[in-house]
Amino acid sequence: EMRNLLRLHAAGIPCPRPIQLRLHILVMEFLGESGTAAPRLKDAGLTPARMRRAYTEVIILLRSMYHKCRLIHADFSEYNLLVHRDEIYVIDVSQSVELDHPRAFDFLREDCKHANDYFRRQSVATLTNKELFDFVVNPGITEDTLDLALNNLMETAATRPIVPTAEE
Repeated sequence: EMRNLLRLHAAGIPCPRPIQLRLHILVMEFLGESGTAAPRLKDAGLTPARMRRAYTEVIILLRSMYHKCRLIHADFSEYNLLVHRDEIYVIDVSQSVELDHPRAFDFLREDCKHANDYFRRQSVATLTNKELFDFVVNPGITEDTLDLALNNLMETAATRPIVPTAEE
């Protein structure tokens, strides 16, 4: 987990800053205010408008982990994302895998599905799982074209009916 947090932190991806690893104890930055931990995305009680923005942030996090860190979370869900100071933070990256892992793309497909399922249950217009997967892995999208690509995809998503996924 220390190694993965260091990679995320170095790439500018919001995550708890790792401080020290000694034996098998990892000390990391506390995310919260006045001794109260930042809520998980699931428990944050975001407004509908903020939830829509959160979806965009979350899919950019997936893409950034993939392209900047060459990592796939492998347990990406509303339980492993925190809302701190109005920003989404990634936590619990101990099981994250590198892109050359034999099941990396299977894990990425599951991460995409979990993200989409959660946001659909929140009545947010989402990409299809395939659209999200393709967005994450597409090497042709650059920093210069990211906003345009994302806007085009989200406009397409907004034209489809929102069909909430049953909570598992």
